[in-house]
Amino acid sequence: MPKPFFTILLLWSLQAYTQNIPLVNPPQSPLVFEPASTGAYERDFALSPDGTEMYWSVVTPKNIFSAIVGRKLIKGQWSPPQVASFSGQFSDLEPAFSPDGKRLYFASNRPVTPNDSTKDFDIWYVERTSAGWSLPKNMGVPINTPDADEYYPSLTSNGTLYFTAIYKNGLGKDDLWRSEWVDGQYTSPKLVDKPISTEGYEFNAYVLPDESKLFYTSCFRKNGVLDCDLVVSSRLSDGSWSSPKPLEGVNSDKLDYCPFVSPDGKILFFTSERAPKNWDLTKPLSYQDLQKRLQSPHNGEADLYWVELKSVLPKP
Repeated sequence: MPKPFFTILLLWSLQAYTQNIPLVNPPQSPLVFEPASTGAYERDFALSPDGTEMYWSVVTPKNIFSAIVGRKLIKGQWSPPQVASFSGQFSDLEPAFSPDGKRLYFASNRPVTPNDSTKDFDIWYVERTSAGWSLPKNMGVPINTPDADEYYPSLTSNGTLYFTAIYKNGLGKDDLWRSEWVDGQYTSPKLVDKPISTEGYEFNAYVLPDESKLFYTSCFRKNGVLDCDLVVSSRLSDGSWSSPKPLEGVNSDKLDYCPFVSPDGKILFFTSERAPKNWDLTKPLSYQDLQKRLQSPHNGEADLYWVELKSVLPKP
């Protein structure tokens, strides 16, 4: 494990150990989710269907390395964060549970076979066993390709997989793709067509297990500047999707992305790079003050946020 990452993780673990916010009564306006936000670059939150495990990604500066870390609820207290048993050697990110909690999917640049070198990002998964998580397994074709990245898996109750990729047969930059589980195997991915995918950027989609709503980031130019907001679309009776609408009271003037909805459908978690542009410097900072700010949320790195879902859904 890279030494700078280990140092950040150790400091973060000691701080996070005392934070045991129950996952009830979410705020009606976005607040930093303290059990998984410390000052490191944190993103991609996932909560197990039974609510007893949380996982997210920690990314080093310059995006040199990323690892999936987690905490478990034990006797009413969240355990100290630990690098997941399957992570810590290659760049892993974007954990996502299957709706039954028996698998955890993620994106990784790890080699497909031990003798290979690291490659582009593929979607992998681990399976729950009596001894913990299994060794990672590559999803293979038709989901993964040899010459493109596949990111941000999200699954429905019937096994349909949504993910992000940049393919030559797509509409734009990042697009959203969908593959169905039929007769024990995945079908060739199909573009989640307009009005979802466009000539711009659409990425990091979270689909509700019943496939009724799709949350994702949509980027468009506003006054010449690329603006990326979290939006939601509802699935219509004919299988198509409604025109996406921005979530209310969630989006900032920075990148807002990586949505996840709690299994009970009450909480929206997301990642944001929002941070105060100016620190309160009414008096000079001591070295201890500087270190504390650098190791706390709102230091300029991405943080994880949570908010009551119903309070941010667009009005009909």
